[in-house]
Amino acid sequence: MATKSERTAIVTGASRGIGAAVAQRLAADGFAVVVNYAGQPEEAEGRVAAIRKAGGVARAVRADVSDAAAVRAMFDEAQAAYGGVDILVNNAGIMQLASLAEADDAFSKIVLVTGASSMARRLWSVRSRLRLPHRVK
Repeated sequence: MATKSERTAIVTGASRGIGAAVAQRLAADGFAVVVNYAGQPEEAEGRVAAIRKAGGVARAVRADVSDAAAVRAMFDEAQAAYGGVDILVNNAGIMQLASLAEADDAFSKIVLVTGASSMARRLWSVRSRLRLPHRVK
């Protein structure tokens, strides 16, 4: 477990792809990393295992970033484990492979939920939880 003085980062969508690479790099740079995932616990736990094997500190936390309560709970878990959060990397996203002609209402919901302004509103609600001096005021 990390000490309360370590720098901590939450990386959303960190179980694979770009998020996994960012989580790995932050851990290598000395951050305790919260590997956020929405639906693939095996991949998230695999990322945590890789970080720990390399000497880093990490834990996987399931949270749907389209749900403000889940985001708050993720911050609660990070704070309980590591004493606070210094950096938030907003990487989570969904990619639905379909042509616009085939897109349905679910596609428009994905755009609304994961779009930059929508995501920013959800994450803005936890901005005061970031440790200074990084906190957005």
